[in-house]
Amino acid sequence: MLRFIALSLSYTISLFIFQKGLLVKRHVLPLKSSCLDIVSEENCWIKPKYNKSILLIIDALRFDFIFPYENCMGKQQLKGDEKYYHGQMPKIARLLREQPGNALLFPFISDAPTTTFQRIKALVTGSVPAFIEAGDNFDGTKISEDNILDQLLTSGKNATLLGDETWLQLLPDRFHRHFEKPSFDIMDLDTVDDAVIANIFDEIDRSDWSLIVAHCLGVDHAGHRYGQAHAEMSRKLLQMDKLVEDLAEKLDEETILFVFGDHGMTSTGDHGGDSLNELSTALFAYTRPKGNVSEKPFSAEFDCSGKFWCGVDSVSQVDLVPTLSLLLDLPIPYPNIGQIIKPIFGNDSSNLFQQMKLNAFQMFRYAHEYSKHQIDLRDNLSKISRLYESTTNTDDLTQTIKNLSNLIRSSLDQFYFELCLVGIFSLLDSLAFNCFLIFNAKNTTPFFLWIFRSAMLLLQVFKREFFLH
Repeated sequence: MLRFIALSLSYTISLFIFQKGLLVKRHVLPLKSSCLDIVSEENCWIKPKYNKSILLIIDALRFDFIFPYENCMGKQQLKGDEKYYHGQMPKIARLLREQPGNALLFPFISDAPTTTFQRIKALVTGSVPAFIEAGDNFDGTKISEDNILDQLLTSGKNATLLGDETWLQLLPDRFHRHFEKPSFDIMDLDTVDDAVIANIFDEIDRSDWSLIVAHCLGVDHAGHRYGQAHAEMSRKLLQMDKLVEDLAEKLDEETILFVFGDHGMTSTGDHGGDSLNELSTALFAYTRPKGNVSEKPFSAEFDCSGKFWCGVDSVSQVDLVPTLSLLLDLPIPYPNIGQIIKPIFGNDSSNLFQQMKLNAFQMFRYAHEYSKHQIDLRDNLSKISRLYESTTNTDDLTQTIKNLSNLIRSSLDQFYFELCLVGIFSLLDSLAFNCFLIFNAKNTTPFFLWIFRSAMLLLQVFKREFFLH
């Protein structure tokens, strides 16, 4: 009996040590940004460019679903089943072509894990989760970090939700009004989308909102049920395309529309991993003529041969958070690691530099605070800080912010290799112990010697990997 207990404990401890090193969640800071962080005479952080914004999330909208392939050199022809999903949003293509000063399209690159819960967290906080937090997709853990919806409420503004009920699970009590629908019935392609379409235009006509979040699920469910190459996928994409066209016609000059996916999908409609198809989604930005959202027209021809995004400049999904924050004059959420999307802010270089400085200020502040919990971050951070102090132009500042963002990313999602090594060593020792018990069942003296030897070896590993490290 004693041998069985010792063996069970040995396996349990080994697996516990290994999972503590592998399944690491990032440290969550309880700090929040505020208007008092920046000295501004009339505004919170900076003069807003828009008063309102509509976020239309088309779940699992991959970039090639929306990209206008008539812009490819040689007028690329669709092959076989590609007709069901490649470039199936012609009304957006028309807006890009006919109103080049008001529309922009980017490949919008998400981070793994490509699950809806984690993507929503990234889209409101500007931070990235550890890969192991994919399990939270079924847990519904509430967001406690600083986020753009909390900043909106603190500023005395209202938000409305339509569609996927996941938002209410993650962000309860953040929405002034909400018209939610269940999200996990993948056989149902239309209920959620129809509810969004039925309510969104009445909401736009109201005057008491600053942000509308509309999350449609039909494209994602079509992928799960049929895969990408199916007539139902084409139908859902065309329905979303018509919705975007109707929203564009409804906008006033004080509102900016963002249309994007939370993640992409594989050819079979799956997501959750880190393949290019799963990470690749699209971001479409549109405003009425006053906004002049685009620096250059989207009418040029692109080389699509062998290029996943056809040479179009991509942005990170977390980049939407600081961009939207400054467009609406909200403090950038404290944990944000995204960079502002410069083309959306137009051609005014002096204002752009100021906006980038605010972005850098927020990110450096977060990095300095996080470095208290991540020693490796501290030394590298001081090097980037010295470069930042000598920055005088937007190009250098862009590179500095990019380097800082990459540095924070590498610190947020780390595995403790030493703990993993100890766990593996301990597990191998447990297996050897198991074999020993099989062939020495009646000999008690070597049994206790083995336990003593294993304990001493384990302590030596801890000493070498932690105290000396």
